Formats: sequence, structure tokens, C-alpha cells
Amino acid sequence: MLNVMFEKRWKNLEIKFNLQKRCFWNNWTRWNEVVKGGVVVVHYVGGKPWWEREEFLEKDWEENEENNDRGRVFPQGGRVRGRYEGVFRVWEEIWEGEEAGLIPVLPLAEE
Repeated sequence: MLNVMFEKRWKNLEIKFNLQKRCFWNNWTRWNEVVKGGVVVVHYVGGKPWWEREEFLEKDWEENEENNDRGRVFPQGGRVRGRYEGVFRVWEEIWEGEEAGLIPVLPLAEE
């Protein structure tokens, strides 16, 4: 219904309005371009930084122990960080009322 109602009357949003956390791991060059230009929303697709370890490993297909083929080590208690450590840390700083650090920019070989 919405497709019919808004046909030819909508515009795509720029990626800075919905930067998915997976871009951090899967497309570092694009991540850096967006972060340097200013991010409005980081979308935590999949595992959420506020989930406890058990829920995270149960629900996030990227980070669960069965798919953990990259040798990552998970803490025994608390929250899982895995490959998204820097992105999750920004969320935690904001949640805890701290001034958040910068969203991490990844060093690339060509830089």
C-alpha cells in the first residue's frame, strides 16, 4: 500500500542516516568515507551492544560460537564485543552519559 501511495514521491536517504554496523567490518573504505563526512545514525543490525553475552551469541549469526572461525575470544560474562568493539564502545559511552569518543576510522593499507 505504501509503495502505491508514495510511488515516485520519495527519495533515498544518504548512507549517513543509516550506516549499518556491518559496514565497519565488511567495507572499511566506505565506512571511513561516511564517518569522515559525518554520521547521523549507526544502525546496529544483528547483535546489539546492549545485549548480554548469552542473548548476543544466540541471536547474532556473525558472532555466535558456531560461526566463530576467526579465532576471536569472547569474555565469559558480560557483553560480547567481537569485531565491532569500537562501534559498540561509542554506544556504551552515550548510554552511560559520557561524552562519546569518535566513531572509529579504520587504518587502510593505502592511507
